[in-house]
Amino acid sequence: MVYGNPQGNCLSGYNTYSLTGKIMWSKSFKDEVGGLVVDGNGMLYVLTMEKIIHLNNRGDTLWELDMNFSFPIPAIDGYGNLYAARAYSVISLNEEGNIRWEFNFQNERVTAPLIVQNHILYVLTSGANLYMLSYKGKLLGKIELRDETYLPPLLSPQGEIYIGVKNAVYKFSLDGKREWKLSLKGGNT
Repeated sequence: MVYGNPQGNCLSGYNTYSLTGKIMWSKSFKDEVGGLVVDGNGMLYVLTMEKIIHLNNRGDTLWELDMNFSFPIPAIDGYGNLYAARAYSVISLNEEGNIRWEFNFQNERVTAPLIVQNHILYVLTSGANLYMLSYKGKLLGKIELRDETYLPPLLSPQGEIYIGVKNAVYKFSLDGKREWKLSLKGGNT
């Protein structure tokens, strides 16, 4: 477990192996930590509004990349590729910090945390759209919602997509077809 805080600090989890309860390492950053993600090898990515910092599991900096982020909560796929939101786009970086691709949403901002499942990136935008992007940055589909949301979509293991908006929850199939809408004011449509 790794923790970030508004003071720009990043703390490792507690050492429970030997039951000492001591912090294993701590690192401070110039800017506020906005998001953290850890890959399967214990490598940590820290996002601030202006940087991505890649740390190893001992807290050593491997690389830093200066870049402005509009939504500093990253996502990572099973291959170790990182995804982060910029003003009107999403970028994908490999483990070395090289940009793999960038997908532009024109005049739509990313409004919710990014979700990656089964090598598909799910992105909600200010245009009340859910975009589904491939591992290679190609548009796989777009679901047009009527309501903007700031909540990430929920994905079932079977590929069903649930999206919460103001006063309603939608269920979509993987191919983007709306299966139902549950109004929180009562009634199913």
